[in-house]
Amino acid sequence: DSCPDYAKVVSRPMDLATLLARAVAGEYADAGDLAVDVRLVFDNAMLYNPPKHLVHVAARRLKKNFDDHFLKLQLPANGAALGNNSAALNEEDAPT
Repeated sequence: DSCPDYAKVVSRPMDLATLLARAVAGEYADAGDLAVDVRLVFDNAMLYNPPKHLVHVAARRLKKNFDDHFLKLQLPANGAALGNNSAALNEEDAPT
């Protein structure tokens, strides 16, 4: 394992494969809930890796880019309901 102390540093792990699986399964009530997990992926990467590390820098940029685009969607306060829209994700993209 290349990150044996990860669980000691990161108390709420989240990764993109889990996020996609949850979205495909319709586990997010709305876009705001999905956004929380997207940000958690980036926050965890920044928490675990030192500020000048390539992963930390990339996560910071990706989070800013995500937030900028997410805000442009001008969703209602609770986010737009994903409901059946989560089916728009390709199930073949989901991890098995």
